[in-house]
Amino acid sequence: MSDGEATEMTLRAASAADGAWVVLRGGDLRLVHASAQARALFGPDLQLDAPLPEQRRGLGAAHGWLAAAFAGSHEQPDPPVVPVGDGANGRWFQIEASPQRDDAGQVHGLLVRATDVTALVGEARSARRQAEAADERARRATDTVESLSTTLLPATLPLLARVDVAAHSLVLDPSGIAGGDWYDAEVLPGGLLALTVGDAVGHGIAAAAAMARLRTVAAAALSSGASLLSTLSTVDSYARREASAFAATACVAILDPATGDLRYVTRGHPSPVVVGADGVRQLASTSGGPLGTGTPGSEGRDRVQDGELLLMFTDGLVQAGSRALGPGVAALERAALDAVREAFGSGDLAEVGGTIVARMGEGGFADDVTLLAVLRRPAPAPLAVSFPARAGTLAQARAAVDAWCRRLGQDDDGRRRVVLGVSEAVANSVEHGYRAREDGHVEVTGRVRDDGAVEICVADTGAWREPTAEPGGRGRGFAMMASVGLEVDVQATGEGTRVTIAHPLRRAVVASAEVPPPGTRTGDGVEVTSDPQSAHVVRADGPIADSAAAAQVEAEVLRMSRNGWVPVTIDLSAVTHLGSAGVRVLEMLVRTVAGLRVVAPSGSPADQTLVVAGMAHDHAVD
Repeated sequence: MSDGEATEMTLRAASAADGAWVVLRGGDLRLVHASAQARALFGPDLQLDAPLPEQRRGLGAAHGWLAAAFAGSHEQPDPPVVPVGDGANGRWFQIEASPQRDDAGQVHGLLVRATDVTALVGEARSARRQAEAADERARRATDTVESLSTTLLPATLPLLARVDVAAHSLVLDPSGIAGGDWYDAEVLPGGLLALTVGDAVGHGIAAAAAMARLRTVAAAALSSGASLLSTLSTVDSYARREASAFAATACVAILDPATGDLRYVTRGHPSPVVVGADGVRQLASTSGGPLGTGTPGSEGRDRVQDGELLLMFTDGLVQAGSRALGPGVAALERAALDAVREAFGSGDLAEVGGTIVARMGEGGFADDVTLLAVLRRPAPAPLAVSFPARAGTLAQARAAVDAWCRRLGQDDDGRRRVVLGVSEAVANSVEHGYRAREDGHVEVTGRVRDDGAVEICVADTGAWREPTAEPGGRGRGFAMMASVGLEVDVQATGEGTRVTIAHPLRRAVVASAEVPPPGTRTGDGVEVTSDPQSAHVVRADGPIADSAAAAQVEAEVLRMSRNGWVPVTIDLSAVTHLGSAGVRVLEMLVRTVAGLRVVAPSGSPADQTLVVAGMAHDHAVD
């Protein structure tokens, strides 16, 4: 077939076809045909017998693509969607080009089709706007939840002259939303330090809300002067009424920094571990059951010596991987002893805590983790420096105070406030106290008070100058100090001026979030069966590590007990891990099923957990 015959055939096919068609021929892609719809679409600027380079105005956005399609006809670019027209009345077309070849296989033209896809473009734009709006709503919701999450737990903890405190919190959720773990430390009247670590069952927002309420109830009771047993009785009553808080666990302690005397109560929670120069010991459980169960237990007593480290923690720290509670605590004791020995003399308690958490989690954690580390220590060395009363010494004063506060472990925000206050006080002494003298000095001293505040005194022997009623742009230093939350006291006498600045001494909590390892938060792996020889025995095999697994146990027990009317035995002999969700379900079943027996062989993983939880159980199936 000749080129002319091929052209005529192409023209007839394009003329008979529906749609907007354009035929381009020759090496310069000369326009030889445009269908009626194409002329209506591209307008009068289309020029018959004109080459492609002269069709820019008529073909608009399609022009460049057609040139590329012809130049690379063996590997054509994807068909583009191009606009035709302007503004709201503009339309969108998909441009497709089919190469036309001669007998030798060489491309000598293009058959171009434009398909109206305006409706599809509109739908895509609408879908994109909806998706963007949904993303924005999700982002705002996440920001709100994260903001609320940061208010559920303290971001800093108090430091005392005789006690250093550090906390590490790991949430197994990529969003960083607080889970069921909580911690707290509060200075009580008389300089005593109240310490709390707890664990509400579950994960996510519901567990976070439950733990926040439990923490608030406990903190309010402790700050009012209630005893440990009275405090936990109040929290227990709340957990009995609030379903989401039922069977939460907690360890609450009060430490006397001066003597080291420690009083503590465990409610279904692992008891503290003490690390000292002579080794490691775990304090005895006080045998209280989980919160809401009405089993108060007793109050334990111990003494923390200077240099000893008290560790309070949630079970997520010690029951990582496949470890049962007993071996997990033993692993914690080894990790803590090694970390303390390696950090000997460094004085960085936060680093010690971080090392312990890292070593305990080498195989990955399956639950949220909280570690509260409390070190009884001699009082830190006070600050005592002196500077010539010259403007050039302000930087030296700031640096000395900043370094001292860093050694104390003070958080960044508090340290900046204290340094600002000292800088203003020293500047006041230099500018006003010695305004008529050149031989003056400024003394800067600091100490940690028993109530957990850092107190710094800036003293000079110059003359006090009363503030003016209208300071203008100067003389606002004391107002600035008060505005950033500093306690400020000024004592001016004929012998000089003493400006005392105080601010709470607090250390920042080390908080982080991780994605939980695959499969650690599902019911997969636990098998719940009924004994075919006895319809009254339910056996669990594998880990009861989360709510999904616990729900399987609960459903089978309720089925076999006819919703609580028939006595049933739960055999936990083959359970490899019993988590807080499993304990909670067992506590609920004990109150639901008449004559329920729980069996866990002595020393088994389930037995270890039930002993800590203070839950009565048998060691063998009859």
